[in-house]
Amino acid sequence: MDMKKFFEAAIVEFGVHGLENAKIESIAKLAEISVDEIYKKFENKEKLFFAVVEYAFGYLEEVFNELIESEAPTLVKFEKLLRIAIDYSLKYPELVRFYLDITAESEQNMSFELSKKLESISINAYRKLIQISKEKGEIPKNTDERFLAYAIDNLLLITQFSFITGYYQERMKIYIGEDYLKNIDKYVEKMMEIISRNFIPEDYNGPYI
Repeated sequence: MDMKKFFEAAIVEFGVHGLENAKIESIAKLAEISVDEIYKKFENKEKLFFAVVEYAFGYLEEVFNELIESEAPTLVKFEKLLRIAIDYSLKYPELVRFYLDITAESEQNMSFELSKKLESISINAYRKLIQISKEKGEIPKNTDERFLAYAIDNLLLITQFSFITGYYQERMKIYIGEDYLKNIDKYVEKMMEIISRNFIPEDYNGPYI
């Protein structure tokens, strides 16, 4: 079984139909394997769902680790994160819908556990990037790491949601117009302008815009 092809097929099915309405038969058809092959590996649909979540988390961790280890300035790293968020939304809209699905599950315990794990990956990565920025003197040492991480994560999440069809895309059009959807460079430039206002060198004595 080609596991990459299988998990991407499962992401499409779960992303489009959600956990409750997703069908193992549809995943098997998309992955070009038999239903029996899936049940040999996964006891039920819920176990498969959690395996797909782990697969998606693995991609996220890989992206963050690569950025953290980079020698680039912190702002360059955040710009790369922003572009990755947009590119991935355009390439894998089902994965973004999948995220929305797991964080809006009717079973609160499941939603809490999944969200807790996902957010622990992103907050640790953001805080590490912010700590590195402090050490380099790119931002004041008294910057609230948790709040800045939260604000940046919110910007990235809304960015991802806004580049797939549906409510968030229409919301983006209402707030800033359709031009930013058509011109990704323009969107990134404007968003980085907002993020960069938090990255003021330690020895900066001018006004805070």
